[in-house]
Amino acid sequence: MKNKGQVILEFIFIILIVVIYVFTVTKPFIDNSQNTITDIDALTRTNNETNKLVDSINKIYLLGNGSRETLELFVPINGQIICNSADNNIGFIVALNDGTTHEHSLCPNNTCEKSFELNDAIDLDCLLPEVNNRAIVVVSKENNIIILSG
Repeated sequence: MKNKGQVILEFIFIILIVVIYVFTVTKPFIDNSQNTITDIDALTRTNNETNKLVDSINKIYLLGNGSRETLELFVPINGQIICNSADNNIGFIVALNDGTTHEHSLCPNNTCEKSFELNDAIDLDCLLPEVNNRAIVVVSKENNIIILSG
């Protein structure tokens, strides 16, 4: 009878060691992986929404004055699309999760940036300098100037 009690205690002890191992060793890897997946998702979605805006600008540029297109953009909460009239470009910034343990050379200080250069012939007027979260953006062409407004 004593041996059965000892076997049960040893089994419980082994289960306890496995549970401690799972929470101390594998949980941090899972959390880091989840942060990386979230970062990749935010970068991809922000890049896709920025491409959608750039494609609309190029399309409206090719059409005549008075052309207009309305876009609904969904930018992740840690992303931002930026319109820069002075440099004639559209870009985005995505802040990576603080929990991400690696720093990539393309994203110093856990902030990724990308700019899309527009055709030199396009004259861009940004009445809406930045887009966050969900936004309605109107791209129009008046007097050969591409206007971004909300």
